[in-house]
Amino acid sequence: MPMSSLIVARLTIDIVQSFEKCNPGFKYSDSLNPKRFLTNPAVPAHNDGLDNANSDLILYVIKEMLGQGTFGQVAKCWDVETNTYVAVKVIKNQPAFYQQAIMEVSLLSMLNEKFDPDDQHNIVWMLDFFLYQNHLCIAFEMLGHNLYELLKRNSLRGLILKYVRTFSRQILGALVVMKNAGIIHCNLKPENILITPKFVNLTSTRYTTAIDMWSFGCIVAELYIGLPLFPGASEYDVLCRMIEILGGQPPDGLLREAKNTGTFFKHVGSIHRGNEAQNAPISAYRILTGEEVEACLEGMPLALYHEECPGCWLL
Repeated sequence: MPMSSLIVARLTIDIVQSFEKCNPGFKYSDSLNPKRFLTNPAVPAHNDGLDNANSDLILYVIKEMLGQGTFGQVAKCWDVETNTYVAVKVIKNQPAFYQQAIMEVSLLSMLNEKFDPDDQHNIVWMLDFFLYQNHLCIAFEMLGHNLYELLKRNSLRGLILKYVRTFSRQILGALVVMKNAGIIHCNLKPENILITPKFVNLTSTRYTTAIDMWSFGCIVAELYIGLPLFPGASEYDVLCRMIEILGGQPPDGLLREAKNTGTFFKHVGSIHRGNEAQNAPISAYRILTGEEVEACLEGMPLALYHEECPGCWLL
């Protein structure tokens, strides 16, 4: 965390409690927060105060920031039309993020309208999408904490089987709907499953349903034991743990086809064991050492595997 962020944290932590202690008459409420709008200008001018001077509808009032990630930011907003809270995801103004977000909008529209019109299968409900100052914004129903936060609140202890079964059943139900729609999630993890539970963060990568079933198995294990099945600080670290726990590395056929094999493995040719293994061939690849991986990345730190902001809506 940057030094400036640490200073801000020290200066603002428990600030509400400090105000209340110094001023017994002070009581905090959401109404004291500054009002920010996703419409500019935000001053009501027409249509009984619902529109601004440009006749644009003043619809969403920002209340607080829920989180941020590589895609952009998510804000808790007040919908002045329905008098309800919504979560608005504001995508970064970059072509790559915009195109992926457009794909999300398309997938969610299809799921919500065609495959789950009655909202019965635990897939997040998209309420609206629009452009605001060249940023694509997606409004979602406001939901609760995610499964990772639930485990944290439980001191990273596993849940009882009753709850593991309940969550697993509902997750599988959503996966069936997505399979019927021809959609692969590709990014299932406790951070992307809300307590309801509902799925968030639909991605547009091309895989098969096998990737979602693998993720589902890892999630069920984490719910039961309270910790990730393959904890690691980087992709390389996670890969090493998977090889250690599962008792072997991916088959050579997969490594030959995988586009990132050279990042983590070295091709050592066709090697045979001695007589003790009846000359059975061993892998033509070996996993790189940590030093070799760092050298391949030209000294750059390995990318973090776990998100630093588990509470973000990575939609």
